[in-house]
Amino acid sequence: MSSFLDDLAAGLAQAAKRPNVLAYKTNSPIHAEFHKSEKIGRILRGGNRSGKSVAGVVESIWRSTGRHPFHSTHELPTRGRIVTVDRDAGIEQIIKPLLKQWVPSSEMVNGSWEDSYSNARKTFTFRNGSTIELKTHQQEVESFAGVPLHWVWFDEECPKAIFDECRLRLIDYNGVWYMTMTPVEGQDWIFDRFINTSNKNVEMFEVDITDNPHLNKAALAALDEDLDEDEKAVRQRGIFIPKGGLILKEFDPSRHVIKGNKPIPRNWALYTSIDHGFNAPTAILWHAVSPDGRVVTFKEIYKNKTVIAELVILIKEVNRQIGREPALYVGDPSMTQRNGITGTAAVDEYRRHGIPLMMGKKNVSGRINKMNEYFKYDHWYITEDCPNTIKEARGYAFKIFNSPKIADRNNPREEPNKKNDHAMDSCGYFFNLMPYIAPEIKMKKQKLSKTLTDREDFPWDVDLNFYKSEESDDLAFGEVY
Repeated sequence: MSSFLDDLAAGLAQAAKRPNVLAYKTNSPIHAEFHKSEKIGRILRGGNRSGKSVAGVVESIWRSTGRHPFHSTHELPTRGRIVTVDRDAGIEQIIKPLLKQWVPSSEMVNGSWEDSYSNARKTFTFRNGSTIELKTHQQEVESFAGVPLHWVWFDEECPKAIFDECRLRLIDYNGVWYMTMTPVEGQDWIFDRFINTSNKNVEMFEVDITDNPHLNKAALAALDEDLDEDEKAVRQRGIFIPKGGLILKEFDPSRHVIKGNKPIPRNWALYTSIDHGFNAPTAILWHAVSPDGRVVTFKEIYKNKTVIAELVILIKEVNRQIGREPALYVGDPSMTQRNGITGTAAVDEYRRHGIPLMMGKKNVSGRINKMNEYFKYDHWYITEDCPNTIKEARGYAFKIFNSPKIADRNNPREEPNKKNDHAMDSCGYFFNLMPYIAPEIKMKKQKLSKTLTDREDFPWDVDLNFYKSEESDDLAFGEVY
């Protein structure tokens, strides 16, 4: 009897030291708001070691036991699912230890982990009959189909096909899903679907690594010195940064996105830029330029699988709404390429339908520099009437190498990633005409390009040196030396 009592006392002492859901305290007010949210979907994104996974497992235990402090949960028993990265690092090293740590023994079958967890089925069963199924990104999408679920927790960002399949499992019970993640994959489908596009059914929460009071301050300071700025944004604050790095680092939506539907002053000049596509979207943008050289991109047409005749009708309708024609249309120089069947080029079709399109210059590095400078010095604004332009500006990124090993042996790539860049290309053809405005050259006198000789309504000077290129293929339409 004495030995039994000693073992019991030792077990109680060990259980008392082990943190569990009954003694859970959030690391920050952000974690608390995450638990209180009434949205169908929630995303808690943050730096590594910011307490995201603990918040996820506690939320899951509350829903499985019916002991949620902030919400009425589904009738017990419930079926839940946890989706993690892989078996070894995800299930074995993260999820199972978290469940062992945070599920009270009083909620386990016979008070025992061994009686509650089936390694063969990768399923945890509570004393009340609720179950949690553990799945990984490595499994086939078909394996995520099957029985209806009451909730799903995604621990880290997952493939879109797996998310969509799990989301369908929640329909029967009007279930909820939540994701805890550090966006190490860059601006993936999650960024496009939930960050860059508003969703009334999904709430976003952002936590910083410093929100975890249990981390060593000296270790955090050392980490801060080891990471570059992009890595800090991802690893410490959970910010979505493209893997190749953002191109328009000076773009600040809170500063540069403004209200639309305002009349353009008569003394502001108007210009239209076109990046043409068919399968990919055609991006047609209207830019207003003030007498002092400030740019407002205020209107967009962004459509794919639309022929030029139909696009021209849309262009003329926008011009009618504005009340005047643009002073100049500038477009992608590749629009001069002729179709092998019809023998016509896109630029010819635009001109045939009444759009006097001039060919711009590619000069990718030059336009990137100018676009960043115009943002930096608050000389470029985009209205809310241009959602696709804003979306692309937020995600405009450099290309990356095919593998980390190759990246380590080379300098970062300088060319933009050719995906979701149609509005940015359109802006680029326009900004290639604009002068630099960096402080050291603001006072430098620019001469008017001969392309625009005698254009009294042109509101700013064009860099004449830019047009002294020997590459005749990319000359602006109608340019004269």
